[in-house]
This record gives sequence, C-alpha cells and structure tokens, in this order.
Amino acid sequence: MAKNGDKKKDDKEYPSGLKTQTKHGIIAVVFFVLALFFLMSAFDVAGVAGKFTYEKLYLLLGVGYVLLPTLLVLLASSFIKSETPDIGWTRVISGTMFLLSSLGMMDVASGRHSGGLLGEVLSTPFVLLFDSYASLVFLGALLIISILMMFDAKLNLLPFFKNIRSFFAKKKKGEFTSALNENEKEKIKKAEEPPLSPLLGGMMERRRHPD
Repeated sequence: MAKNGDKKKDDKEYPSGLKTQTKHGIIAVVFFVLALFFLMSAFDVAGVAGKFTYEKLYLLLGVGYVLLPTLLVLLASSFIKSETPDIGWTRVISGTMFLLSSLGMMDVASGRHSGGLLGEVLSTPFVLLFDSYASLVFLGALLIISILMMFDAKLNLLPFFKNIRSFFAKKKKGEFTSALNENEKEKIKKAEEPPLSPLLGGMMERRRHPD
C-alpha cells in the first residue's frame, strides 16, 4: 500500500515523467527560439510569417516591439535559474506587468504614443490622473516589481546606498586633498625662494631713499 501511495505521489509530481529542471529547460529553449524569431522578423529575415507577425505586433507595441524578444530572453533566463515546480502563473503575471509597464513608460516619455496601441491605452489613464512625472514613477515601480517577481529576488538597496555614500566620500576627500596640495605647493614655492642678503637689502634701501 505504501509503495502504491508513493507511486501515485510521484505520478502527481511528475505527470509527464520529466523532472522540473528538464521542463524548465524545454520552456527556456522555446522562449529563446521565439525571441530569435521576433528579432529576425524585425529585420525582415524570417519570411512571410515573420513579416506578418512584425506588422501586426508593431501596431500593438510600437517601438516597444523590441521589448518582446527582451522579455522572452528574461523569462527563459528565469526558468533556467528557478527550481520551483509551479511557477507558470507567476511568470505569466510578471511578464505581462513587465511588458505593459515598459510600454506605458515609453508612451509617456516620448509624448508621441511610441508604445503602440497597448502603450497608449495603459498610459492615458495614468497621465490623466497623475500627470507625466508621477506616471513614470508609478510605472517604473511596476516594472521593478515585475522583474523581482520574474526572478523571485529580494530587493536589497543597502549596497546601492553604500556605493552612493562611498562615492560622495571619495569626492569630498579628493577636493580636500587637492586643496591641501595647493597649500603645500605654496609653502614649497616660498621655501625655494632665495633669501635676501643684507648687502642687497641695503642697496635696495639706498635706491629707494637716495641722499
């Protein structure tokens, strides 16, 4: 009975007989191939199917079409790195958020609806409610959240702030060192000047005050 139970458990865990890493590897290869296809379509080297695909997707995405192969490469990388079995819906949601937020930011930043129809549809309510700058902030936050979800990573800002602090500390130290060097140069210059002899000093005084 125990053996039958274990067998059912194994069948439920791997219904296709493939390990999780193998499934993720297959999905990653599919994403890489699709990314290459979309990239080739943009350069009109993917035949009739590529040309048709590019024309239709360009209407939807505009200049943001380049985000599609980028997104697929990111998704493929996340599948390769992930060891969690059930990550399908998480990747779908994070990928959709990444694409839409990026298109919205492109549309708002360009001011000419460069994000295609999807970018215009997404950015219009944001701009009406929050104006351009605040819209970029909110859409940028969604973009960061989507990347964190995609790679299941935590946000660690401590090294970032440490780098900023060390940068300003080095800059301040450099300014202080340059000022110190200038003072040292002045002291050296004065020390290198020859002393005025008493005889020469007397002659100078006579020239200034002749009898």
